[in-house]
Amino acid sequence: MNTKIVAVLCVAHRARDKLIFYIWESFYKITKGRSLKVKATSLNGYIIWQNTLKEI
Repeated sequence: MNTKIVAVLCVAHRARDKLIFYIWESFYKITKGRSLKVKATSLNGYIIWQNTLKEI
């Protein structure tokens, strides 16, 4: 695979990662004490997503 493509993909992943974390954080602040199950699920999904990124 071309190194330039790999570099672009890494940057894209990092940007998307920050965006998703920002959305998740905002969502967490909005919900506060409510819907703990949803928060746990979204955090779990976030962690799984992070681990998937490391494998790429």
